[in-house]
Amino acid sequence: MTNDDFQTLAGTYAAVWSRIADALIKEGRNAARFLTLATQAQDGGGAARIVVLRGADRDAGTLEFHTDTRSKKLAELTTEPRATLLFWDAEAQFQVRLNATLHVIEDRADRWARVPEGSQRGYGSQPPPGHPVPSPEAVSQAPAIENFAPVQARITGIDTLVLDPTCHRRARFDRADGFAGTWCAP
Repeated sequence: MTNDDFQTLAGTYAAVWSRIADALIKEGRNAARFLTLATQAQDGGGAARIVVLRGADRDAGTLEFHTDTRSKKLAELTTEPRATLLFWDAEAQFQVRLNATLHVIEDRADRWARVPEGSQRGYGSQPPPGHPVPSPEAVSQAPAIENFAPVQARITGIDTLVLDPTCHRRARFDRADGFAGTWCAP
């Protein structure tokens, strides 16, 4: 996409979903493949970490990523399900912030079957995520579906920023108005 794609609200909105779709098809170094997830930490501060995009539905306005049921992020999203996902496309100078409400998808067997075996082992790590260990070799791993949690992010708002030397452009798209979009000052 070129900066011409950011001249209209429709083009900007399409650029968001184009990058998300590309991340699911190419699974490489696409800007939207690795999202920064920001949640409310249990100590009252903020917490941010990278999650891997595993699914998306433009019509429903949802994204999917996976986590371990024993992780702090799952406890955080259970306490406060509102979160922000962020990605940056350096080539296009395009930032996308996705405000969302998160929830665990209960039907996980089908998703588990699509997780590569190497990744499945990570869900059975002992001790659980975040616990101190004397060395990386002290962690044992075995597939454990009971620790696997697919998470759906229902997008409530999208905030975009394009850094253009001639004119920075910022747009906001809200679920409440059908993601119609409005321009904002950058």
